[in-house]
Amino acid sequence: MIATAIPDGISANNIVPVTIRNLQPLDHAGMDVALHLGHLATDTANAQKHVPVIHARITGYSASRLDLQPGQQVYAVIKSVTVDGKLRDTDA
Repeated sequence: MIATAIPDGISANNIVPVTIRNLQPLDHAGMDVALHLGHLATDTANAQKHVPVIHARITGYSASRLDLQPGQQVYAVIKSVTVDGKLRDTDA
């Protein structure tokens, strides 16, 4: 998930400041958003080459609704779940 402001009142604990590197359309109305870790100044393009990148996949509609642009400082909201394959004792 991508947020344009720090989210409040959500269960996700991993909220990371990031800077949009680029947006790439995918099949089926999806969008791949490359994100540099950290809020980077727009005049540090050369330094950005050495900053780690993570990717978010969102819908094109969300990218348009949020007016996402390269260089924009946003927040990556990372929600994860551990799956161990074990059923609960209460599951049939």
